[in-house]
Amino acid sequence: MWALSAASLLRALDAKRTVKELRCHLAQASSQPLPQTVAALLDDTERRLGKVRDTGPVHLIECADEALATLLAGDRRLRALCARLGERQLAVPAEKLPAFRKALLAQGYALA
Repeated sequence: MWALSAASLLRALDAKRTVKELRCHLAQASSQPLPQTVAALLDDTERRLGKVRDTGPVHLIECADEALATLLAGDRRLRALCARLGERQLAVPAEKLPAFRKALLAQGYALA
């Protein structure tokens, strides 16, 4: 026996199942149409799916101090290549790292 809940649906989706696949499985497992509460739960879960997504690997760049992180994050060449994460940290998407390194050199710094 299993229980259908928002948490169990989210676990299934996190395991790479799709809402469509789950909806079909539930429909096939029952001789009755899906209850409105189940359809509403599936619809709500489908709406929330994709609101948070993995955009891929990033490089965490740690600056010596907050002032340097502020300077680099605000530089016109670097600001489109990184995001400020904390007082001294910048996040650089893996595909932007070469351009970040080049712009960093132009600013007078290099990654250690």
